[in-house]
Amino acid sequence: MEPRLDSVALSGGDPRIVRRSLLLGGALVAWLLVGAPVLLAAPPASPLLAAELLLIAAIVWVAIAVDRIGLEPRALRMLPGRLAGAGLGVPVTIAAALGVLALAMIGVEAASAGASAGFAERLLHWGVAGAVAPLVAAAAWLIRRERGSADLAAALASGGAALYLVEIITGLATAAGVSPGDAHWVAAVHLWIGAASWACLAGAVAAALLPANTAATGAAGVIAAPAADVAPWRTKVRAYVALTKPRIIELLLVTTLPAMLLAARDVSGLSPWYLSWLVAWTLIGGTLAAGAANAMNCYLDRDIDLVMTRTRRRPLPAHTIAPEDALTFGLALGVGSFVLLVVFVNLLAAVLTMLAIAFYVIVYTLLLKRSTTQNIVIGGAAGALPPMIGWAAVTGEVSAASILLFLIVFYWTPPHFWALSMRLLRDYAAARVPMLPVVRGVPVTNRKIVLYTALLVALTLALVPIGAMGLIYTVGAAVFGAWFLAETLAMWRDASPARAIRVYKIS
Repeated sequence: MEPRLDSVALSGGDPRIVRRSLLLGGALVAWLLVGAPVLLAAPPASPLLAAELLLIAAIVWVAIAVDRIGLEPRALRMLPGRLAGAGLGVPVTIAAALGVLALAMIGVEAASAGASAGFAERLLHWGVAGAVAPLVAAAAWLIRRERGSADLAAALASGGAALYLVEIITGLATAAGVSPGDAHWVAAVHLWIGAASWACLAGAVAAALLPANTAATGAAGVIAAPAADVAPWRTKVRAYVALTKPRIIELLLVTTLPAMLLAARDVSGLSPWYLSWLVAWTLIGGTLAAGAANAMNCYLDRDIDLVMTRTRRRPLPAHTIAPEDALTFGLALGVGSFVLLVVFVNLLAAVLTMLAIAFYVIVYTLLLKRSTTQNIVIGGAAGALPPMIGWAAVTGEVSAASILLFLIVFYWTPPHFWALSMRLLRDYAAARVPMLPVVRGVPVTNRKIVLYTALLVALTLALVPIGAMGLIYTVGAAVFGAWFLAETLAMWRDASPARAIRVYKIS
């Protein structure tokens, strides 16, 4: 008898995933070391540093989670209960990690200010460092006492405490005075050690909260991930490209570029050459980010992709690529997109891009897709962020027009995907994905499609005054909006698969 799909583990706990993920985290820390002198010379630096440290922590969490639970959604939903039942060591470690994060942000602002930093700023940094030190030491001691010295959480907490001690020593060396030419490099080493301490403490929390891998004990219903077939390198390259879902990337870029062109009207003195440069790097970074999210989605959904007819030929169900390689590839693309956007575009665009990846992978794929009929509605926020990212790339801010562009894509998403799901009812039912037409039925879905389409059309027309749109846009929005709405009304009357796929294609 075959095991139930909902009892199938998504990973056999391959330690190679941990090694590769931690290697990526190390690469980001190394980039932080190289870029730290630039960071320290360009205040305000704390938002950028916070984003980098949070990304490092996310990579460490993913590495440990994949090794232990394969990022299985139900296990992640148990985290609040495990936190409530944990000993004192876990909350103390969380407090220590947050303290290290705050210390880094305060310190980088003081260091970037250089000689202009006041005594009060430096005193605050030293005071926070002194206050956090007992927390870090207590975290290492408590975790070790509660879980044993051989436990991964204890090892990581002890490593974080040791690194924090080294960080204090380098901080004292910086405060003692070094030659002007070496000042930024000493501060950079200080910052890098702090980042490593932060990563260890974040990993200690993950190791303490995430349950031990059951695959190694031979638990019932666990299926080990099959090895990838040996394939020619050209086939492998095509498979890696397929992991990124290029057709979805096209849709995301199509909504990014117009937003950048609209935003450019509000920026005075913006040369066409610089705009072209900015567009190119934003689209490249967006391509990497979308590819990262899609690759990680393929990794997490490989069990249901094997069940659904439409997705059986994807690289992971077809065993063209090993699951751990797909995850590593996705993480690498995500790190690359963040670094590229920070260096060549701006911090706000990079942070919004990381938010889109995190929302798509964690909120939609892990938490919503298999648990609620609102999966597409809420999860659609990830795919609606590219216009806002494009706007932020040009202006460095988020405006009312960019929020409206976000809402347009947000309200377009449910009619688009619900129409597709009506065509693929059997697939989604077989995979036990609670899409709206599977759970609530086709008539309810049709009514909601009409409602969301009406709201979508209204939002596209609202862009005319808010975005100062011209006649061509106004006529186009009215004509195409009316056509789309008419087609959804026709589908309400005739809920055939052919009509559903027509609405999907028109959308």
